[in-house]
This record gives sequence, structure tokens and C-alpha cells, in this order.
Amino acid sequence: MTLYEASVVGSQPVMPDTDTNISSLLSLASVAVDSPGGASADVIGRVVDLLRDDPRVTDLERLRKAVQERELQMSTGVGGGFALPHARTDAVTATVAAFAVTKDPARFEAPDDVPVRLVFLLAGPRADMSRHIRILSRVSRLVQRRDLRSRLLAETSAEGVIAAFADAETELLAH
Repeated sequence: MTLYEASVVGSQPVMPDTDTNISSLLSLASVAVDSPGGASADVIGRVVDLLRDDPRVTDLERLRKAVQERELQMSTGVGGGFALPHARTDAVTATVAAFAVTKDPARFEAPDDVPVRLVFLLAGPRADMSRHIRILSRVSRLVQRRDLRSRLLAETSAEGVIAAFADAETELLAH
């Protein structure tokens, strides 16, 4: 079933919000499983590095700095073992995302004190605040689902991670 087919309500098709489609933001190169854990700054740095070859990233070090500065303002550990580091920066020409499952816990200051093993990085251009907020909201809604978090922790490949997000989005749009 396609994302579009899953979003049909009654006899009226509802176009999926592809502007905030999480699974389409990820690529095989921007997903890592069994990434090292450790301090949040180190984990964020490794997740930023997943975007090294993305042509939409014009300055990887400026991107890294923007995400780290945002993290210093307030931890992006959101709870449930999940962190959502993000930044709006001119170091990217379009919205980019990366995701890592750590093999060991990462130390983020999450409100529930649960160690983080799932890290979703989002970076978008400064001028695109509305889309950035919509994507953050979509990711937040998805990772509230315990079944998705469990599946992501069990995945052993980038393909599996992307499929897990796609399946969760399909289910979200069906309701």
C-alpha cells in the first residue's frame, strides 16, 4: 500500500503531506545503526557527519556548530529514549535529516532521564521556519509511538529504519 492509498478517507482521497514526509528526508547514507553512544555533543557530531556528502549541505562545520549551539540552549532529549537535535541555518540550502540508533546510550538531558538511543537530526534553512516546525511536529508525533521506537531499536539496516518511518507515517495518515 502506498502512502497515498493509506490516506484515502471514505471516497475522498486526501493527499498526504509530502512536505513533512519524514521517510523521504532520510537516505541510506543519512541513517546509521549501531552508532556509538556517549556524550550528546559526540553523538550529535557523528549524526551531522552522516550528511557529509549531501549536496544540500554547503558547510558541514557551520551545520555542526548550529546544531550544537541549539543543543546548548536546551537539550533536545525529548523522552522515551529519543533525541531530536535540530537547527535552522544557512549551512543548508534545503531541509535535511539524519538518523542514528546508538548501540550504547547517549547522555542527553531528557525530561524523563531515560538514556537516548534514537537520534533524529533535522536542519533546515533559516527562511523556512514553518516547514521546520511542521517536520519537528511530525517526528514528535511519530516517536511517541512505543511500537515505532521498539522497531527502530531492533532494526539492523538503514533500509529497515527508513521502512519503519514510512510504515509509521502511513499509519499516522490513515487515522
